[in-house]
Amino acid sequence: MFEENNASKKTAVYYTGLFLVMTALIYGYFMKEQKSFIWEGDGFSQHYLVFKDYLSMWRGFLSHPTEGFPFWDWHIGLGADVIASYGYYVIGDPFVYLGLLFPEGMTELAYHVLILVRVYVVGLAFLAFCRQMKIKTPGALFGSILYTFTFYVVLNVVRHPFFLLPMIIFPLLCLGMERILQGESNIAFILAVFFSAFSNFYFFYMLTVLVFIFAITRYFNLYGIKEWSRIVGYVWRALYSYLIGVLMAGILLAPVVWGFLHSSRQPGEFAAGLSFYPIEYYFGLFKNLLITERFLWTVFGFSACTVLVAPLLFLWRKKFGHITANLAVYAVILLLPAFGSIMNGFSGPYNRWTFAIPLFISAGSAILFNERFNLTRSELKAMGLSAVAFSSVPLMIADAGEVIPFRLAYLIPVAFAWLVWALLVWAYWLNQSGRLNSNAKTTISVALLILAMANLVFNARDFYQPNGQNEVAALLDYGTVDETYNETFGGAEQLIKDPGIYRI
Repeated sequence: MFEENNASKKTAVYYTGLFLVMTALIYGYFMKEQKSFIWEGDGFSQHYLVFKDYLSMWRGFLSHPTEGFPFWDWHIGLGADVIASYGYYVIGDPFVYLGLLFPEGMTELAYHVLILVRVYVVGLAFLAFCRQMKIKTPGALFGSILYTFTFYVVLNVVRHPFFLLPMIIFPLLCLGMERILQGESNIAFILAVFFSAFSNFYFFYMLTVLVFIFAITRYFNLYGIKEWSRIVGYVWRALYSYLIGVLMAGILLAPVVWGFLHSSRQPGEFAAGLSFYPIEYYFGLFKNLLITERFLWTVFGFSACTVLVAPLLFLWRKKFGHITANLAVYAVILLLPAFGSIMNGFSGPYNRWTFAIPLFISAGSAILFNERFNLTRSELKAMGLSAVAFSSVPLMIADAGEVIPFRLAYLIPVAFAWLVWALLVWAYWLNQSGRLNSNAKTTISVALLILAMANLVFNARDFYQPNGQNEVAALLDYGTVDETYNETFGGAEQLIKDPGIYRI
């Protein structure tokens, strides 16, 4: 597991094993308490019902193909276009069609299984990205766990499952763009653009902006400012590849966008009329970095390794390159509501694009893991100072206890950061004393991996379970969603005696 080589099928096998362990530790609680992933809000009224209804349409079509697919459905409101109505949620999501492999009576099980399948593929996409970017195992394996179980994923398992798709697509878009910049085939980029445009137009907009930020920063990282004249050729190749992907997805993208533009949903005032965010938001950029809380969809909740990676963004600028550059751009975007509004389609300043940040945080952590036995005294000192700085955040929260109730969750991630730092210092000391043998390396490597996993499990449990933020209180009990739907009107529909056409 800890041999240094390119991410391969063997790496994917190790990742699968670690994924199953993490899933059991985090979501075993749901099985024990018989809780579902279905949020009483949008999870019930939108995501599950659309998933179930769309599968029902396909089952009807497959049973009677000569009758054609129902592109218009009288059960959507007073009647609506199926493509325009469901294109945002399920039609372009390839995981939805796997639900057809389950019997109709197991639709609720299919919904849950496919959410976990999406989470699993999130990590595989990260491994593919690492392979292209020459980030070797074991760092790629370490980073895949950090990326897969970051808070953006943990949150949307139970809130908006299709929000997991950009966590899969963004690494693939960056992978495809990297291949273009390296003079390799553009097919991967075309397919990633197609997948993105076909799956969801809302995130496709964000992903387009994000991948071209990556392209610009990566180009100058690879070729420098002196070779700026070569950029024209790369821009042309990227643009026509992008256009091909968009046209391939046009069969779904065009009607969905048309339906959105003619819907009653309005984008609202630009940046909600704000010039700056409230002061609580800026404080939250530090407070929420390692914990599972959010403000205006600015979702962090990263592994405690982030504390130690932070100073390396400056110390390892050449080694990190595009990682430092992208995170610097993201930091600027996070400062002003105008940028947040632009990223949100010129609507409210909701930072749903922050799914992109874990990719580079996890990639930086992967590089750090690969360099765990090569750190210098000055690098360890800088990492220790960073840990000291972040240790002050829980103290600041404690001082503001009347405004922000203090929770243990503010302190635990910092403790994890110190434990990881202590292991790295121990590795340095063993190396300097000539006692860093293979057994010591394995012990330290396993300990680092276990600490990272324990950190993420703690974060997820703090968000879900009653002794933390108790998100499960807002979820339906497993096995009750269909009954809840049937009882929506409390039996009032039975009072209708008119045998003709009617709508509720």
